[in-house]
This record gives sequence, C-alpha cells and structure tokens, in this order.
Amino acid sequence: MSTQQVTRTSPPATMVVSKETARSLRSVPAQSPSPTSSSGASFYADLVLRRVEERGKHVDHGVSGRARDLAEAVGALDGRPRDIVHLHTTVVEQLTESTAPQRTAALVASAQLVLAEVLGHLAAHYRRRATSTI
Repeated sequence: MSTQQVTRTSPPATMVVSKETARSLRSVPAQSPSPTSSSGASFYADLVLRRVEERGKHVDHGVSGRARDLAEAVGALDGRPRDIVHLHTTVVEQLTESTAPQRTAALVASAQLVLAEVLGHLAAHYRRRATSTI
C-alpha cells in the first residue's frame, strides 16, 4: 500500500516510539508498531499529505487536531522529540522519492509545518504533565 492511499484517522494507540522507550515501558506489547513501521509512518504521511492539500486547496482536514493526537500518543509513551524527528525524516524520504521538484518542495514545506506542530504539542504535553505532578 502506498503512503498516499492511507485513510487512517487516529494515531496508533499502542505506538512504541523507540527501542529505549520500549525497554522502559515493559507493559507495552511486543507486537506494537514502531513509528517507522507502516502504521506510524502511514499516519504521519497522511498528516503531511492532508497538510499539502489544506495549503493548496484552502480546505480544513483537521491536521492540527490530528497532530495533537499524535503528540499525545507519543507523550503518553514517554516518546522524545528525536523520535518524532526520526519519523519525520523517514516519511519525507519516502514521500519525496521520485517526485517532481515542485511536488517535492510542497511536500517538504508541509512536512516541516507538521513537524513543528507535533513538536509543539509534544512540548505542551510534557509541560502539562510536569505541572500536574508538582
């Protein structure tokens, strides 16, 4: 299945964000996908493709809310910003492989917006978590 045909609407509930996180979260099932697996990468690729369409056609696909959902899922598993960046890099490489230069530029620009948004939501997640434990 190509990443452009994805219709997933929510982040994988059991997404493991790194090997270190998986080891520290012994209760996470071993069959949980990593963010670079098909489910994590497909969800992120879908966010990027929807952002491209939002920017080009001026429609609202709710990418902001879905980016927040992804950040909350990663934060709930003690994921790090580096995990999101790794996911971002993997997906952008897949999406831009053998595309026209103009399409590549649109994908990269939209992916950067999604990355900034997810990282911002992840920071907010950890900020809320830190203040709630004081």
